[in-house]
Amino acid sequence: MPCLLLTAVAAAALPAAIAGAAGWAPVPSDLVAPGQAGIGPTGVAVTATGTLTAQWVQGLGAFDLVVADRPAGGPWGAAQRLSGGASVTGPSLAANASGAEAASWLEGGYVRVATRAPGGPWEPVAVPLSGAGIGNVPVLTMAPDGTVAVAWLEGGAVQVSVRGVSGAFAAPVAIPSGTSPAGLAIASGPGSDLLLAWTDTSGALGRVMTAYRPAGGPSFNAPVSALSAAPNAGSSLYLLATQVAFDNAGEISLAWLRTIVDGGANTTATRWEGRWRTAGPTGTFQGLFPQTFETRIVNSTLPSPLNVGTLTADASGRTSFIWPVLAAGGGLDMVTRTPGTGFGPAQTVPASGTPRIDAAAAGANVLVIDGRQPAVAVAAPGGGLGPFDATPFPTVGTSSHATIAGAASGDAVALWASHDGPAYSLRATVYDATAPEAHAVTVPATATAAAAAQFSVTPWDALTAASATWDFGDGTSATGAAVEHAYGTPGDRTVTVTVTDEGGNAATATRTITVGAPAAAPVPAPVPAPAAAVAAVARLRLTPAAFRAARSGPSALATAPAGRTATRVSYVLNVAARIRFTVAHETAGRAVGGHCVSRTAANRTRRPCTRFVTVRGSFSRTRPVGADGFTFTGRLAGHGLRPGRYRLVATPAAGGRSGHAAHASFRIVA
Repeated sequence: MPCLLLTAVAAAALPAAIAGAAGWAPVPSDLVAPGQAGIGPTGVAVTATGTLTAQWVQGLGAFDLVVADRPAGGPWGAAQRLSGGASVTGPSLAANASGAEAASWLEGGYVRVATRAPGGPWEPVAVPLSGAGIGNVPVLTMAPDGTVAVAWLEGGAVQVSVRGVSGAFAAPVAIPSGTSPAGLAIASGPGSDLLLAWTDTSGALGRVMTAYRPAGGPSFNAPVSALSAAPNAGSSLYLLATQVAFDNAGEISLAWLRTIVDGGANTTATRWEGRWRTAGPTGTFQGLFPQTFETRIVNSTLPSPLNVGTLTADASGRTSFIWPVLAAGGGLDMVTRTPGTGFGPAQTVPASGTPRIDAAAAGANVLVIDGRQPAVAVAAPGGGLGPFDATPFPTVGTSSHATIAGAASGDAVALWASHDGPAYSLRATVYDATAPEAHAVTVPATATAAAAAQFSVTPWDALTAASATWDFGDGTSATGAAVEHAYGTPGDRTVTVTVTDEGGNAATATRTITVGAPAAAPVPAPVPAPAAAVAAVARLRLTPAAFRAARSGPSALATAPAGRTATRVSYVLNVAARIRFTVAHETAGRAVGGHCVSRTAANRTRRPCTRFVTVRGSFSRTRPVGADGFTFTGRLAGHGLRPGRYRLVATPAAGGRSGHAAHASFRIVA
């Protein structure tokens, strides 16, 4: 499975009360549109800045290694090929808390690697790390300090190449690894130490070996055996599928698969085993946990999910090992440990058949994805694994290659392929556990009773869309990034804006506004002929503020049509006037030179802002003084408005002069 290092997401920009919710995005993203060539193994990573990276193998015959990145708060970018032309197998992906990333793969029999600085482009290393003819998959890890280590088997020995905090990858170093090394695994700890593990079995004697490299050290220490075992007479022993993980205390958990073939009894006995190691370069291995997996007739076919157990450590310090059950009915077994203790008894979770799994820590949760459906199960802090849920993963045809990665914040990203015959697609979705941020909150310090005041905010979230609701402190509320409100009486009010993302997380910001009494109107001096009043629209409202656009008809109607389409527009005219109604579309922009302009590659790092773009078309009404209203169908220039956020602008004119315009926000829903 891909090597994924889990990292954190940045905290909110404003002090806020955060609702403790989390959830999957309602709609996944298509990274590869349906109908493409075959898609192979996948991998994902989450960086501390909220950037997501997806990695997959794609092609027919010869396979390319492809990556795509998604910046925090933005869309997925275009796919980029990392490989050089020869067929690719065994990709791995890793990231650390600073946002740096690394990828490794096997291409044409050579071990290759690429790295990416935080926010920078991918840079493949021009020269392969290995010699030619490598047939095993390399393993990869990235430490918190930026150290990258890649290991593989070459010439009957374990080879490892390390790139320090800066500089290039060092020449490979052979680790004394026994007579028949296999089953490589590598991991990095919270202090940037590294541990390399492998098995050395010949059928008569089996060992699980480890080599430790202190943070910043020049080399790996001499190998240490975590297990040395020999089978009974007439039996053969095989150790496979080594896995290793550091917890947040620097302790190490190690797991492997033991298979004993008994020729006399004509059976194989297979079980998962593991040990844990105390922290530091001189740490020692502690208590063995054996978990019976299956016993079967020796010549029968062994199902492929046999070696897909997954070892992961979450932010609470819990280390979990999860593996499929091959007994009738299928399911999963899970064992856990905390720092200073061994693994406890196994918990069995029902599942459909024998799942092919990947797992990741997301905060203090453990998320397990079944690659066949796909579906996900969650182990909450201190609890067992819950039931599988396929709702977040709409799939056409058959799914495969599902993988998942998480962050210390609790956020996660899942990636899976689907195919209906030879037509493949690739989709990604996110589990949003981090509250959104309320940027650019604008609440006036003072207002006058009965006069409209303007309020605005820019909702922002790293993973999903965010919306805003307002509580004006007088028992009334409104929805939208930019709203207006007129208070009925003087006094101090607390204004609360709540931004909510699609995962159900919310953050609030509060401001105080002082509402004063209207100034006494002065006694006008007599004039022979008062000037005509300037036309003005007041108390412009749309009820409801969210509605569907009508499929046909004019922009304005006297009465509302049947169903949930259209909205009622009400307002007050101070003089008889002709009112021109236009619509502006609310879009995201970037602040440049005091203006909010459209987003481009050149200004992508500028502060987000909200801009309003006028939609083509308008309609007009000639109306008398006083209160008035009509039904707005959500159509303009013969077309229905598309789903999104908008602003209705009313501009009156009377006596040959344009008056004071008013606007009100609304939302078109699907």
